[in-house]
Amino acid sequence: YQAFDKGNGIDAFTYRVRDRLGKEATATIRVGIAPSAGTNQAPYALKDSIVTRPGRTVGVAVLANDSDPDGDPIGLLKKGVTLPQGVDGLKAEVSGDRLLITAPDKPLQTSVEYTVADDKGATATAPVQITVAEDVPLVSPIARDDRVQASDLKGKSLQVEVPVLDNDEDPDGVVDELKLTTDDPNAKVLPNRKIQVTVGEQRQLVQYTVTDRDNLTASAFIFVPALSELAPTLVSTKPVEVKSGETKELPLSQYVTVAGGGEVRITQADKVSAVNSNGAALIKDEHTLVYTSKQGYFGDDAITFEVTDGTGPDDPKGRKSTLSLPITVLPPANQPPTFTNAQVSVAPGEPEQKVDLAALAKDPDPEDAKKLKFAITGQPDHGVTASLDGSTLKVQADSNAPKGTATTVRLTVTDGKTEPVTGTVNVTVSASTRSLPVANEDTVAQADQGKPITIPVLQNDVNPFPDKPLKVLSVGVQTGSAASAVQGDNVVITPSKDFVGQVVATYRVQDATKDPDREVDGRIVVTVQGIPDAPGAPQVTSVQDRTVVLTWSAPSNNGAEISGYTVKATSGGGYTKQCASTTCTLDGLTNNVKYTFAVTATNRVGESKPSPVSQEARPDARPDTPNPPTLKFGDKSLQVNWQTPTTPGSPVKSFNLEISPAPPSGVATKTGVTGTSLKWEGLENGANYQVRVQAVNDAPEPSTWSGWSASEIPAGPPTAPGTPNAQSAPSVGPQSQMTVTWTAAGPNGDAISSYDLQVMQGSTVVNTISVPGTAKSQNVTVGNSTSDYTFQVRGNNKAGPGAWSAVSNARRAFGQPGPTTLTSVQEQNNNIHVAYSLADSNGASSGEIHYEYSIGNGWVRSWNGSDIPAANNGTYTVQVRAYSVVGGQESQPGQAGSQAGVRPYGPVNTPGASATNNGTTVTMGWSAPADNGRPIQVMQISIDGGGWQNVGRSGTQTSGSAYSTTHTIKVRAQDSAGQWSSEAVASARTNDPPPPRVWVTQGDPAGSGCVNGCRYFVVNWQNLGIGSYTVTCHSNVDGQIGSASYRINFNGAGSQQLGCWKGRDGVDVWVDIVGWGGSVDTEKNYWPHA
Repeated sequence: YQAFDKGNGIDAFTYRVRDRLGKEATATIRVGIAPSAGTNQAPYALKDSIVTRPGRTVGVAVLANDSDPDGDPIGLLKKGVTLPQGVDGLKAEVSGDRLLITAPDKPLQTSVEYTVADDKGATATAPVQITVAEDVPLVSPIARDDRVQASDLKGKSLQVEVPVLDNDEDPDGVVDELKLTTDDPNAKVLPNRKIQVTVGEQRQLVQYTVTDRDNLTASAFIFVPALSELAPTLVSTKPVEVKSGETKELPLSQYVTVAGGGEVRITQADKVSAVNSNGAALIKDEHTLVYTSKQGYFGDDAITFEVTDGTGPDDPKGRKSTLSLPITVLPPANQPPTFTNAQVSVAPGEPEQKVDLAALAKDPDPEDAKKLKFAITGQPDHGVTASLDGSTLKVQADSNAPKGTATTVRLTVTDGKTEPVTGTVNVTVSASTRSLPVANEDTVAQADQGKPITIPVLQNDVNPFPDKPLKVLSVGVQTGSAASAVQGDNVVITPSKDFVGQVVATYRVQDATKDPDREVDGRIVVTVQGIPDAPGAPQVTSVQDRTVVLTWSAPSNNGAEISGYTVKATSGGGYTKQCASTTCTLDGLTNNVKYTFAVTATNRVGESKPSPVSQEARPDARPDTPNPPTLKFGDKSLQVNWQTPTTPGSPVKSFNLEISPAPPSGVATKTGVTGTSLKWEGLENGANYQVRVQAVNDAPEPSTWSGWSASEIPAGPPTAPGTPNAQSAPSVGPQSQMTVTWTAAGPNGDAISSYDLQVMQGSTVVNTISVPGTAKSQNVTVGNSTSDYTFQVRGNNKAGPGAWSAVSNARRAFGQPGPTTLTSVQEQNNNIHVAYSLADSNGASSGEIHYEYSIGNGWVRSWNGSDIPAANNGTYTVQVRAYSVVGGQESQPGQAGSQAGVRPYGPVNTPGASATNNGTTVTMGWSAPADNGRPIQVMQISIDGGGWQNVGRSGTQTSGSAYSTTHTIKVRAQDSAGQWSSEAVASARTNDPPPPRVWVTQGDPAGSGCVNGCRYFVVNWQNLGIGSYTVTCHSNVDGQIGSASYRINFNGAGSQQLGCWKGRDGVDVWVDIVGWGGSVDTEKNYWPHA
């Protein structure tokens, strides 16, 4: 189990186990998930110890008792092994998760130090105490059973290479030196030290043997399941990568494999889950999962599902497996890195300590993981300095930094794309960063009472400061009776004169730092020897023909191993026998003589006092001990059978029987039973009984009780389960399922081994399914029908099938409707009109079938069944699918009918038209209308009622050159569907003409005779288009000047000099246009004086 990075609270999962006989049980594990610690803590390494013979290499599993408080993975550092100085022949090196230690060629006690590190670079050290002795008993290797797993098979091959040595070991050697053999004809030892086996139709038990350098052996078995027992498994546990919010299909064929080949399918929709999915359906079809994360989520996830290689969840031949496929959800956008704070210890004046910052930083964006940059933003104080070398932080303390100082290095880490993230490394100043001294145990195997023993305790201890000696500070006796004292580098132990046994003393050692926190304790074990205590009173355990069997309790050996026992008869005649153990057969006795006996014990120091005297024993020929009886269960009874034993004396007359535990009646024995069988009734079903038997003849005592029989449990058929309840289950692809649940049957003395689930349609039994005895529900695959299904269930145990339950509630099976076919798709104005047909309602009536549509923005159920609102100018993929609702239960939607490229459209919008007066001209413009589902392909205009002419999508045209004239434009548009728009019309009128103007200006000088600057009249006119007229000249003094008249063609604007003239006398002058509008006066113009 591994919690997600963002997990918290309580999690739980259920697992199932099966024994070799096929019995199953389930249990649930609840896991409390605590938030990750803000600061990485160093692992804990605990002391290990080994005993070995000289010159041997031993692989020590030092990590077995080590741990990490943060739960981080830990491993051994290859360069983290430290050997003591001056111990010739001692070697140690890291090999995987083992420390390989080679002992010197002579007896001694010493130690080596190893280093363990977590995945963030924090370390811890611990010693391995080594005792080298010539008399260390040789130990056989340990071979542990192996089991072929489904994941061991690759592809369709049924051959498996089993790495049996991975879980084996040699306690006084190394696994690599073990010899591997097997005599099984169906197995083969390969050059790579694995055993090749082949999975077949039957289970196999392959025995193999490992032999160590001392020719000691151990054997174990490879359990090779039958092919039918190997459940589907994941192809790989490598996480599937998917970007946050994106959808990824997961075909089972790519991620799940089946031993021997084959195809798997999802069993039940309710057995598919993913903690961090977006809640959408996780099943595309029975062979494909689909996953989409929560919006914005990134990190670890997993999709859990159950599969079978059968036809469905109720196929008894299908191999089922619950699998969890890991998923890594990548961030939707670049994310900042994270940093786990750390702690480090430094010592004044000692070499700098290094912290690997890269191991403490993580970036959720894989491409940024190797681009992280670190910076120090806050230096530590109190004499501690820090520097960076790439991603390595170096911390050092000045020689005068006081012990116990605590300070902090402040840091930032950035991926160069996001804001820097802050972090800290807490620094503590300790007396030394070197490992603590190691005080190895000292032992004295033989010591005499009352005599002092001098022990050079420091000789086998490890000093972290080799150039400065360790010092023994104190010593004290912990157990036993003895005096103790320190004498320089030695400890003197003096046992009491009357004490025997073990004296255990501890001594305290100080290193060169003289820091009390670095003081360590060592242990001294002294064995003080004396004669054994008296054995316990002998017990007569068997009286036979000329033979008595005695047993007694072993006395304290008082420090020296007991070499043997002496049994002497204290009554019945002189008899003595030497015995090697605490059970002894005294043969050669005289029948019908009463004997009593006493026992003494002997060790290297001497012989003990005699034991108390035994009870009387009279040899006689009572019956031999019967074999244990055999039992056969019944309902609240056991059938007991046994055989009559042989006897060297009188014939067996009867038997005594004893049962354990006592039955409900409280009577646990039957005596005087004749014959060799008995039905023992009145027992409790479910109780675990054993029976033993005793034969009776004419001897004073009956035979010894037989051994207890094998256990047997009375049982009857199970009671009826509770009434099942049937509910529709979500379909898996086209397969319809029902979930049937029931309360457990009463076991009636034996666990339910299986249930029979009977499927009935009407009064006909259509299927009977065998369900594991631990189950209380089962998904059943049923054919879709308008007829109801009912169910009943019964339990089975070793007594046979029980009673059927009552019949369940009736349920109709319906499934995912068949594919919907679009028969017509009409593109309309802001609407798509559809018609469709349904191929198969799959168990639902017509009134239970409903339809939903999608045009790209999810599925919509609220509609009239034929018209889909859709804005013009869009291109849509129209999908319509069916789902059914029966009895409040809803099916999975069926396959949708689909048509792409649907583009609703409406009438052509009115184009734009405009007309603008420019004075004597009009500018007329046009523009195409906005598309209304179809593009505009033709634009036409008509000017002043003229014919239609094709033009571009927009433009202008100018017409006219006269005043007071109206010009009109008509515009129309046609789309790609051939529809014409309504006509747009615009018109404008040119300006009215300005009022006419006629005025006189001075022209050329007149002829002679004029004294005041006479000038000819020049007639000027504007906005006059009256044609040719006669004009006469006038002034306000003279009236008409002369009698002459002049002809002028007035057209538009112009000027003309006349033949009349006038002096510059300060008068107004003008001309008359004769006959135009009844004679029109023109402007009077003032001619100033000359």
